[in-house]
Parts: sequence; structure tokens; C-alpha cells
Amino acid sequence: MCRTHRFYADAPSCIEPDCDIVPTATANKFVGGRCPLHYQRFRKAKKAAEAGEQRCRVGVGCGAQNKLYEGLCRKHWNRLENYGTLEDPVCMEEDCEVTADTDPGNQFKSGRCNMHYLRFTRAMDRARELGLRLCLHCGSDMSTARRNAKYCSVKCTQDASTAKNIENIRIRRRIGEALRKAQKLENPGSVPFTVTDWLELAERLQYRCTYCGRITEPEDLHMDHIVPLHKTSRGPHALYNITPACSGCNIAKKHRPLLIAWAPALLGGKPRLDRSAPRGRKRNLWAPSDWRDADGPLPSVLERAQPFPELLRAIQVSEDFYRNRNLSPIELQALEALAGTR
Repeated sequence: MCRTHRFYADAPSCIEPDCDIVPTATANKFVGGRCPLHYQRFRKAKKAAEAGEQRCRVGVGCGAQNKLYEGLCRKHWNRLENYGTLEDPVCMEEDCEVTADTDPGNQFKSGRCNMHYLRFTRAMDRARELGLRLCLHCGSDMSTARRNAKYCSVKCTQDASTAKNIENIRIRRRIGEALRKAQKLENPGSVPFTVTDWLELAERLQYRCTYCGRITEPEDLHMDHIVPLHKTSRGPHALYNITPACSGCNIAKKHRPLLIAWAPALLGGKPRLDRSAPRGRKRNLWAPSDWRDADGPLPSVLERAQPFPELLRAIQVSEDFYRNRNLSPIELQALEALAGTR
């Protein structure tokens, strides 16, 4: 091995701690036993020491300084001028903990990290370009919101959607409550249906009450179970067992079976809002006993209901249900006893 190669083979590494760089034939600019990087640092430190050591009065990770600004290094002086504090500033946006030192973009401006600063400037540009815009729900200023925004927050968006679809929400809640009740009572034959199915049925019947024939506003129309869900009747929660009814008829009928313990107003029954109507007291039945016999409703009653197809369907659904159950006289008396209960 020649002298040159023997020299580089036996040359020691940089004398600075934790530095393993050794001189080579192509990178041999070692001065004083230091690699080029550490030699430059050594020169700067020596020059600062010769000029007289100057340190920032904060003294936290600043080191020797060539020039001080009112006793502060450049970094702390900028913080004091821009943010009024010597502490590491935190982004002013809510739930953002990025500081000037930890900002990935190194562009901490106007008290905001790089991401929030860009959002802020774009929002200001939109406000100048589009002018004043107000939330459609609460009326608050949303000039800085995105261009296609209609509401100022998620809460306003949800509240506006609820207000727009309040009727569907109420109907869906009623359907769900009835289904849960039927499942709790273990009523057989229950089949879930949708809000659309109910609205189609009500619209087809022109929002007319099945029992009194009065046209009712869609939001005031009730869903009546022809065969009640009550534990005595155990009717199914299914669309064929549903019919529209006004609030008066639905509340008057309650859990009473049709034509057994309660008669509709179209067939001569007393409406609930009538002050002279019987209130289900003892010996004051809701439906006269001469309206039906052992075979079902009397022909005269069915003839009277003939002009009302939906009422006829309700009577047929009720009769088919109780006929299939093969009611005993005791069960029939229990159903009739509902006329005297509230």
C-alpha cells in the first residue's frame, strides 16, 4: 500500500462527539481534526467569542448571538413584535394546538398556523367577492362560508332539514311506536310498512276520515288500527289493518273493536266531540246491540255502509279477523265490555 492510501486508511474520524466522518481521497478537507461542517461551526463560535459573547436575555435554546435586538435574539424579538409575548405562540383557531415551532409549513402568520391562515385568507376573499350572505335558518352572517353554503353550521342544517320534513318524521315515529307495541304484545301478522305507503293510502282516500267522512288536514290525520293493537284484540300492525281517521274518531274508538263495542258516525254512532254522546259509562254502550247478530253485522247496517268503500273494507277486515279467531262467548263478552272502559 502506498503512503497516500496508508494515510487515509489510518486517518482518525472527526474529533467532535457523535461524528464518525473520516477523511477520504475525494473528501479530505479536514482542518484541525474536524470535518468541514464542524469546522465551520467551530470558526463561528470562535469568532463570536473573540468579539465578546452575546446571549439572548431569554436564554432558552438561543446560544451565542452576533447581534441582539433590545437584548433579544432575532427569533424572540420577532415573537414580541408580532404576538406581544416571548412564549411560543399557539394558533388562535379553536381546537388547534399547532405552534410557530411545530407548524409544518413554517408560515405562522397573523396568529394562525399555515393551514388556518390559508383558510382565513380564502374566506376573506370570498367575503369581498360575494358580499353579505345570511344563513337561511337563523339569519346569522355567513359571508366567509364556502360559496355554495346555505346554512352557517351543521346544527342549522339539521334543524332546517327537520323543519322541512317534520311531518315525515312524525309519521315515521308513529309507525315505529306502533310496530314496537305490536312486537311487545307479540301480535301475529305484523308487517312493517313505510311512510310512503301510508301517504299513498291517505292521498288515495283524499285525506277523508273513514268513520265520519270529514276531510282532514294531512298533518292532523291519524293512523287508526281497524283491529286495535290492544292486548285483548291483538290486532296486527300491517297496512291492510290501517285506515285514516280524524283525531276525534280515533280517540273515541281507542282500543274498542269496530261494530262490537264502537260504531262510526257514518252508521249513526255518536262522535266524541258531541256533548250528548255517551261516554262509555255503565249501561250506556257505544254501539247498540241490535247492530249485529251471531253471524256478524246486520244486512241493514252493511247496506247503510255501502256508499263508503273504505268503511266497508274496515268492517270486512274486522269481521275476518274475529271470525278467524273463533271467539268464544266469553271472549265476545270481554270485547263488548270494552265499551264501558276508558
